[in-house]
Amino acid sequence: MIEFINVSKQFREGIWWGQKKNVQALHDISLQIKEGTCFAIVGESGSGKSTLGKLLIGLEKPDTGQIMFQGSNLHEADRQKRQLLRRDMQIVFQDCYSAVNPRMKIKDVIAEPMRVHFQYSAAEIKEKVKQLLEAVGLDEEAGEQYSHQFSGGQLQRITIARAISIQPKVIVLDEVINSLDVLVQISILKLLKRLQHELNLTYLFISHDLHAVKLFADEVAILDKGEIVDCAHQVKHFDKLTHPASRRLIEAQLPIVPQLAKEEYPVKKGLYVS
Repeated sequence: MIEFINVSKQFREGIWWGQKKNVQALHDISLQIKEGTCFAIVGESGSGKSTLGKLLIGLEKPDTGQIMFQGSNLHEADRQKRQLLRRDMQIVFQDCYSAVNPRMKIKDVIAEPMRVHFQYSAAEIKEKVKQLLEAVGLDEEAGEQYSHQFSGGQLQRITIARAISIQPKVIVLDEVINSLDVLVQISILKLLKRLQHELNLTYLFISHDLHAVKLFADEVAILDKGEIVDCAHQVKHFDKLTHPASRRLIEAQLPIVPQLAKEEYPVKKGLYVS
């Protein structure tokens, strides 16, 4: 479904009155993501993980290389084609509070993408917002509230509802559980896995939480200083990776809480909202 072909990206770094320098965020990235799978990108802070996600959904443009989506080059398509392609891709950010307009009611937050991309009537949008809230485990009354009235876990559910509102094929999950406590993390992963099965979604899961990656992902690539240095085509082989960057991440893991072990939440059997 998705293919990165020799993709590189540089940024200019420095204060406006001082000397600036080029920073190589990504260098010669090539990878493939299969339809209906969860592909994890793992790396230390500053390794280029979020830049890769932003390139995929069009928030940034590569300096060199191609990003193909279902056979089409995302950055060479005309404006109309690009809009259709980008409708099929959404992103859920780590900071759910910054991702939501605090002046908008939640029903309007969720409805906004539908108003942009579809010509639904007001009655249709109201019904779809209700269905989306139910799909992420929230009541219809939540639509009348504002973002500050929700916990981080609840608000992340709302941003997920907004992401799936226009029926995308791909969702970039950029550190979506890192700011949440452990039990809420598990409930969000359950929700995402259920939605993946029900909607046939493809995920690009960006994280440095190896426990979550093992629970959630199908394949994993290790990013270090803007380069892919290691891959596991089956996440169960993650611990066998040998590159020094992979070993640093593996050895830095905190012990997992026993009751949250993978055996209790087997992803392959499906995860469901409790």
